This record gives sequence, structure tokens and C-alpha cells, in this order.
Amino acid sequence: MALLRRGFEYGWIKIETDVNMPAAAEVKQAWLNDQAILLPRLLTDVLPRFEADIVQAHELFEQLLDGAGLSERLESKAYAERLLPDFG
Repeated sequence: MALLRRGFEYGWIKIETDVNMPAAAEVKQAWLNDQAILLPRLLTDVLPRFEADIVQAHELFEQLLDGAGLSERLESKAYAERLLPDFG
């Protein structure tokens, strides 16, 4: 199974059967234990609304990995417009 997050592939994991949504108690226990847990198809209907923002965040992440400065990126027009209402 491809390890996908917000439409970007980060690798592969082996899952032997079709994965069902875990019980709420299992999710809570994993959260409390700082453990990862697979929540299949949880946001399938919601993520498309945020596609442009997700792509922009991924590009920012890639730029930072390539050595770009965070301050300069957050001061760019795209981020300034998005962040100004909350931080202006």
C-alpha cells in the first residue's frame, strides 16, 4: 500500500488485508501512547477543498529542504495574504 499524505506519496508499507477504520478506543490509545495509527479514507471527501493549500505547503516544505529561508517564504505574497487575517 502506498504511504500517502495529502496526495503525496512518501513510500510503501505492507498491509496484508483490507484495512478498516479502527475503533475509537484504539485511536485514543494510540494517540495517548504517541503511536501512529492508520485511519483509512478518513478525509477522502474533505481534502479536495484544500488541494491548492496542500500543494503550496508541500512546495514550501521542499523549498525549506533545499535551504530556503522560512521568513522570506512566509513574507511572499501568497502566504502574506493567507496569514495576514490571523497574524496581521
